[in-house]
Amino acid sequence: GNENNEQDEEHISVDTLWLNTLKQKVDRLFFRYEGDRRVLEMRTYRRSEGKVGQHWLMGLTARIRNEVKIDVQRDERGHATSSILHDLESGKVLKLDAGGTFVVERLDGTHTFYDIYMDFIDKISLTRPEHLAMIFTALESAGMLERHDREAKKLGILGRLSDIVNKLTFRSLNIPHTDRVVDDLYERVKWLFNPFVTALILLFALSGFIPLFNEISALHELISKPALVLHANPFLIFELYILMTLVAIMHEFSHALTCRHFGGSVHRIGIMFYLAMIIFFADVSAAWGFRNKWKRIAVALAGPILNLVIMSVSFWMWYFQKAYVQPEHSIWFLMGFFCLYSTVLNFVPFIKMDGYYMLSDLTGISTLREKSFAYLGQKLYGVFGMELNGEKIRPTRKEKWVFWSYGVAGVAFTALFFAFPFVEFIHYISAEHPSRGMLIFFGVIVALTLYNAAYRSYQMVHSRLYREIVIE
Repeated sequence: GNENNEQDEEHISVDTLWLNTLKQKVDRLFFRYEGDRRVLEMRTYRRSEGKVGQHWLMGLTARIRNEVKIDVQRDERGHATSSILHDLESGKVLKLDAGGTFVVERLDGTHTFYDIYMDFIDKISLTRPEHLAMIFTALESAGMLERHDREAKKLGILGRLSDIVNKLTFRSLNIPHTDRVVDDLYERVKWLFNPFVTALILLFALSGFIPLFNEISALHELISKPALVLHANPFLIFELYILMTLVAIMHEFSHALTCRHFGGSVHRIGIMFYLAMIIFFADVSAAWGFRNKWKRIAVALAGPILNLVIMSVSFWMWYFQKAYVQPEHSIWFLMGFFCLYSTVLNFVPFIKMDGYYMLSDLTGISTLREKSFAYLGQKLYGVFGMELNGEKIRPTRKEKWVFWSYGVAGVAFTALFFAFPFVEFIHYISAEHPSRGMLIFFGVIVALTLYNAAYRSYQMVHSRLYREIVIE
């Protein structure tokens, strides 16, 4: 055992010595996996005359890509405190502190990092070139900097095919000039954010439960026998689908307008493909820069409140006509039911919807889902004597409790979420007289689920085969 340890230490020492020797000769090392190829790229940057010992970053210039939008948060004196960078093409979001914001605002392709460095020392504080290098590499890794021709990657046949499929499945379909649309709409409806008006809206949103609780048996029958809706009136389902699509659009604009009310910008509203669903989305990542936690939670709450308002309108309309129309035949009752259902779904914290982001804010743990699952995997690998690749998570006592609770419940929910359509599909196939409508419905859900699982698996495999490691 000791002999093996000595061999391992010797091997590590040789590797470290080899890397240190290379780093003394070159400025940066890039190790790339390109399928079955392994590429080691060594870069040396040109220095100005008399600047031989200068840090490699100082002579470089960089420019933020045009597709990257920057939202800067400022204090009362107008000083930048943080910023949120949105990549409209990839959907990536990066949050920077005051120092990072200072650097990003000067990345226009004309200032060298030496100019920015001296300006940083003069206006912010003393710092080391390595601090600016960390900001540069973070932007570079996120793909937010313009790339030189020799660095640009050409898409292969599979890459182009994947890009086409993404567009066909609404993975990247956005409405044009989103920020202008949101700004114009906000000017027309900003009176809704008056505290008195907002209180009235909240009261009315909750009032819909009064007619619902008076006729709770109708809701119970609809939940226990969902096929009643399909058998009763297929055209009603078509009408309901159109109305719920409009509700989904209004839901996302509620998030966007609330974010705009608190000073954030909204650069993307569109359609995306998530799990087995086609859903609308509003990119309100600018809210991450709000220093007040409750403003961020208010942005997340705006959508569910809109759903509850429409639910209340629907249930009250049905209440006044219930003597003439059965629940399964009433567009108002069905509309109220599905608004209530979507609200409950929004609050489930195991799907990356409104409830998830509110829970992340309340716990103070960003990327809660990823960290919880990674921590769970880390512990399970340790039980079986295996090591998990990547940086180990070292949580506090509070975070351990949150990770275990969320991770175990999240795994169970995810398994049930994916298993449900398959179980229901088999149930309806094995029935003596299966409903053709339900077979088609669950068949589509199963197909979408399988496609999405296959796409995510392809992404995981592709990211392992084609990746780049920067050796700093």
